[in-house]
Amino acid sequence: MPELVRKVGLQLLSMLMVAILVSAKPAQADVFDLSRVDFATAYMDGLPTPWTFAPSSLGSIVNNGYAVFSSSVEFAMGPLPTGVVVNAAMLTGFVGNNPFDPCPEYCGDRSIQVHGYEGTGAVNLANFDTANLLGSSVIGTGDFNLSFDVTSFVSGLLGGGGSYAGFVWREDPAGPNSLMGLSYLNGPTLTIDYVVAPVPEPATYTLLLAATGVHALRQRRRGGCRAPSARGPASAVRPRPSLPRAHG
Repeated sequence: MPELVRKVGLQLLSMLMVAILVSAKPAQADVFDLSRVDFATAYMDGLPTPWTFAPSSLGSIVNNGYAVFSSSVEFAMGPLPTGVVVNAAMLTGFVGNNPFDPCPEYCGDRSIQVHGYEGTGAVNLANFDTANLLGSSVIGTGDFNLSFDVTSFVSGLLGGGGSYAGFVWREDPAGPNSLMGLSYLNGPTLTIDYVVAPVPEPATYTLLLAATGVHALRQRRRGGCRAPSARGPASAVRPRPSLPRAHG
């Protein structure tokens, strides 16, 4: 009988473990565009000089070897569910390279760099000195939709409890003296492809703990009911031969 009780208890635990897997909420996969919370442009009029905000030149990305304009954008990561695993994070921006005068004097390739930093929800001047290169792209004359893979950077921010992702767009090295800018009307955008790991229902944990407790109690009672034997192992006892009766 005790062996039967043990087997039933083990079967019950196995069934509950299966119930956990079955009742767990399925993994949630989604693609989400994070909200842009701030966008700013700053310039240095001669190198090196302190950065100054340039609201009238919003979106400019220019480095002609003397004057430098860079643009920064921050995104809020708060809307993402807790415990997300980032499959991919793509930063996309629409950049226009339009020369002041006809080519070829002011035409040429331009090198765009993107640097990442942990934001605060508001761009500050110190952010424009960020040196954390995430990607670069060389463009010619015209308009371009640029995308950068920032998966590792965003995953690191989320893993460290960061709430905002910041990105500085700049030209480096210096290029021709022409107008180049990052559109703030239809971008930039930060798109997150993520999945949330499945989580068992709380009631399932309660059942598992209860079953474990019952099984442990049964095992304890079985052990407590066994009295240690004062004798050694049972041995065969040879029957006495019967004595003949005396006849009187």
